[in-house]
Amino acid sequence: FFLPNGGTGIGVESCTGWLADLILDTNTRTLSIVPGAGGELVLRFPKAIGTVLQAGKPLAPVPADAAYSYYKLPMQAQQPLQVYW
Repeated sequence: FFLPNGGTGIGVESCTGWLADLILDTNTRTLSIVPGAGGELVLRFPKAIGTVLQAGKPLAPVPADAAYSYYKLPMQAQQPLQVYW
């Protein structure tokens, strides 16, 4: 639920906690996430984007459809996460 997402197709598919902040920067190809509470976040990235990384390591996609890859990220309250591609 990025509105707008700059036409990237990147989005949050689901989240079991609330998000204090969410910033998509297409210039630096980063997604910064600040959880307000713990939970699990599922991100959606178009397959054309390729490898998605967190903390320098590729994320493993969960079952996807033909157009998108999905990534599950555990969240801890107020522990910022950064994802990039």
